[in-house]
Amino acid sequence: MSILDKAPEQIRAYPIYYRDDGYGGTVPSHLDENGIPLPYVEFKAFALPVGFAGAGWAINSKLTAQGWADVNRVRLIYKPVNGTSGSEKWGRLEFWNQAWTAQEVPRLIKGTRPSMSYVSLTVELLGDL
Repeated sequence: MSILDKAPEQIRAYPIYYRDDGYGGTVPSHLDENGIPLPYVEFKAFALPVGFAGAGWAINSKLTAQGWADVNRVRLIYKPVNGTSGSEKWGRLEFWNQAWTAQEVPRLIKGTRPSMSYVSLTVELLGDL
């Protein structure tokens, strides 16, 4: 057992899927052609704030108590999902009752034992421009 087994945040991640945009191109989506949500993966992660948007109260009450401003960028640390390589590309992630988007390809950090390996991924609040 590793500390990652005790991660507090439940993350819902949707794979990247491209559907027709109606103009001859494609657009990334978490819905299929019929508007039905695609299958998602759930896993637990540590969410570490790394960027903030303006002043005000935090989205998460645990962060508010620590004095953080509104969080708009977070680094997720989690175990490789379903025993895969850890390089899954997520199109949309959901946690803290908000939608997030991946800002980088997930990085797998290999430990000397499988239980010491983890994935690091920076995500940004979706639509927070």
